[in-house]
Amino acid sequence: MNFPFLFKKEILDNLYNFRYGIILALSVLVIGTSIFTMYRDYCSRVENYLVLRPEGKEATAIIPPTPLSVFVKGLDENLCRSYEIDFLGISMGSSQQAVNRLFKLFTTPDLLYIIKIVLSLCAILMAYDMITREKENGTLKLILSNPVKRPALLFAKWLGGFTSFIVPILIVCLFSIAVVSLLPMVQFTWADYGKIGTFILTSILYLGIFFTLGLFISCLTARSVTSLILSLFFWTMIVFVVPNLGNSLSKQIIKTKSIEQLQFQQNMAWRKAVFNKVNNKSEGKMDFGWEQLTMAFQIEQNKQIKISETIAKCSPSGIFTLVASNIMGTGIDDQNRLKNHVWEYYNTVKDAPSDSDGNLTGDFPVFSYQRTKLTEVLSQNITSYAILLFFIALLFTGAYAFFMKYDLR
Repeated sequence: MNFPFLFKKEILDNLYNFRYGIILALSVLVIGTSIFTMYRDYCSRVENYLVLRPEGKEATAIIPPTPLSVFVKGLDENLCRSYEIDFLGISMGSSQQAVNRLFKLFTTPDLLYIIKIVLSLCAILMAYDMITREKENGTLKLILSNPVKRPALLFAKWLGGFTSFIVPILIVCLFSIAVVSLLPMVQFTWADYGKIGTFILTSILYLGIFFTLGLFISCLTARSVTSLILSLFFWTMIVFVVPNLGNSLSKQIIKTKSIEQLQFQQNMAWRKAVFNKVNNKSEGKMDFGWEQLTMAFQIEQNKQIKISETIAKCSPSGIFTLVASNIMGTGIDDQNRLKNHVWEYYNTVKDAPSDSDGNLTGDFPVFSYQRTKLTEVLSQNITSYAILLFFIALLFTGAYAFFMKYDLR
């Protein structure tokens, strides 16, 4: 038995497997539902933006939602909120473009969520018994009774199994992307297609980790039931426990004010400034100190986010979430860049005269912002990609080591 024969056998075994059909049907259903739901949400947010965008007489910073948020919504609601500038400083509006309140209760069902949760589970369920099932059926001993080397058999099973799993999913994703690109209100640029392609390749790398994990556990155990239990345990730890642990620990390490506390401090500073002005204790333009309070708040938040990111990157799921959202321009990096651009815009318009209501008056430049380029994202995440590749190499090496000593009895 040569390698091509073993590769073909693994693909055919999966194609005739009842579980494979269920996983494929589930993947098509959830991806199709996700694209439909997120496209409607995107269209509604675009309509809200058209209502909220300034017409040159308002000192307001707001950007439109990106069509890439159909696939990875990330922090796009926060990015697309309005920043209104008046005589007090910058007033950050709520997520006014968030129209589906159900997303506040349930997790946003974008393609990132589907790949990170649903398809990673499908990948590990495809691979958890690749070795144990063959052993229990007696076919593993039969195959190795022929002149077949164990490394060749292991690699053929991994490559054939992962190919049969990922190719149909890839076809469904590409078809969904093609459909979205033809829908009204969506206009992808060539740069957007480059980001989508990079996101798909990153997703394949991410799913490869879970498929290899399932193979590793199958080589580690003697029974399929044991392998399934261990696979689900590690999947839960990687996808849910470690990424969420980062948020919890960062809040304990860095104590930050809440938005309500910041607003209370700003109101107190405003009252103090007005009192001093009325009692002639200050001259010239009143300084409310809002800028200093907001900057201090953002510095504390950035420290907290940095710690959370570091802990989350201990998990492939955390790395995938951060990298994918940054690729599509809906991640933390773009949020930080946008805030810096808003401060620059504030410094250009803050000295304009204000009316009796405190609103700045005059002809203001339109606020503009370009999301992070793909080349910048890739250069900033080389380490993250190296870690993902390291996980696959480490798991496959472990599978190889255990399979070479695997007991066929």
